[in-house]
Amino acid sequence: MVDLHQISYEDEFEELKCIGRGNFGAAFLVRLRNPPEPGQEVYFIAKKILLGQLTFKEQEGALLEVRGAKLMQLGKLVEEPFPSEHRGV
Repeated sequence: MVDLHQISYEDEFEELKCIGRGNFGAAFLVRLRNPPEPGQEVYFIAKKILLGQLTFKEQEGALLEVRGAKLMQLGKLVEEPFPSEHRGV
């Protein structure tokens, strides 16, 4: 597992294209820059939410959504947000 405090979103993933937009953010198809095995292509959907543009209550809701998805066993697809400098807070 990657220590999210040692790297940035931009270091870890390459955004390939926006696949959808919502009220508070967008979903992107991303590729893992350093896959576990050389030559392996690893893709994810990254949901980016601009927390700095949300009210405190909306920010809490966004974080609860992430934690709830983890509880539903979405595993590697869901991670806690990167440090606050990458969340726009």
